[in-house]
Amino acid sequence: MDTKLKILILEDDPNDRDLVLYNLKKSGINYTVELVLTEEDYENALKNFVPDVILSDFSLPSFTGIDAFHLKQKISPNTPFIIVSGTIGEERAVELIKNGVTDYLVKDRIISLPSKILRAIREAQDKAEKIKAQEEILKLNAELEERVQLRTAELEVANKQLESFTSTVSHDLRSPLQVIIGYASILSRKYGEVLNEDGKQLLHGIKEHTRQMGQLIDDLLDFSRLGRTEPVKKQLDMNELVQAAISQLRLANEQLKARFRFQELKPGFGDKGLMYQVWVNLISNAIKYSRNELNPVIEIGTRKLEGEDVYYIKDNGVGFDMQYYTKLFGVFQRLHKPSEFEGTGVGLAMVHAVISKHGGRLWAEGKVNGGATFYFTLPGVPIEKGKIKLNEAIV
Repeated sequence: MDTKLKILILEDDPNDRDLVLYNLKKSGINYTVELVLTEEDYENALKNFVPDVILSDFSLPSFTGIDAFHLKQKISPNTPFIIVSGTIGEERAVELIKNGVTDYLVKDRIISLPSKILRAIREAQDKAEKIKAQEEILKLNAELEERVQLRTAELEVANKQLESFTSTVSHDLRSPLQVIIGYASILSRKYGEVLNEDGKQLLHGIKEHTRQMGQLIDDLLDFSRLGRTEPVKKQLDMNELVQAAISQLRLANEQLKARFRFQELKPGFGDKGLMYQVWVNLISNAIKYSRNELNPVIEIGTRKLEGEDVYYIKDNGVGFDMQYYTKLFGVFQRLHKPSEFEGTGVGLAMVHAVISKHGGRLWAEGKVNGGATFYFTLPGVPIEKGKIKLNEAIV
């Protein structure tokens, strides 16, 4: 060891003291030593000499080695303390080590003293480094916690500001739309009879585009709120959610002619309100893009794919070109012209956001004029083994 060790020795017997010093010198250890006999000198040495290791006899004239150890614990608790004695028994020595003494050595085996000193110092250094690392970790954790609290507070303020902003935008955008719809209604009521077909068509266009703008505002507000909504997860009856979604869509479209083929869906685990919106969006999409078929069929079920339980909804509609797949779940991204199929381009983005919040996956497969299939998973969804009977219902 290159660094000069500072060794503090408590020993009242000159012969034993010389024996200790002889073995230290013979070992080749680079050291400086402080010899003390009284409790006062020992305490001063702990404070001023600041030893790297302490060698103490067990029985001293004015105080014991145990007293010396306890005093060391108060002043320098991390300093190794080795008892060197000819009177201490094995049982007593083991008890001392259990109580914190670093090591012990009987004087007739003094030759092993240097190795015990070096080992005790290495262990003390390792312990000190471990304590330092733990303190640094605690400090980093405290700093991280402080940053998290600060960031959380900032996010709360930002969310409140965003909520206020969206409310204002909603009001400021809706007001002129309501005025436009009002004017259009007055024009239709008062002057509808004198308008030619072009005029009536223009008036209809004003109403329709205003309605679409209102729907877009609603969709954007729902999408913005979704980012601040944490799912409240519980066991879900997916059959109930799907039937409720179909019933709602049927009420909204009395001319609905799609035939639904569905399996008995397995239970899910998630937020009931959010997952209901997922089904509404996916089913309404399937209805919309298959409505031009002579016999539109929509299949809903659960299947096992690569060991994972997957929900799916499949239609036989216009489908889509897989080369544009990356645009499918983006806000305002549409793969069909608005003149062909109405919509705001927000629905699938909302579905993707909800499934992501639940920790699940969402993907799709499609073929131009060959229909489309949407799949999603929910973590923790139980699914029983065995075949499920395929049922059909016409809605």
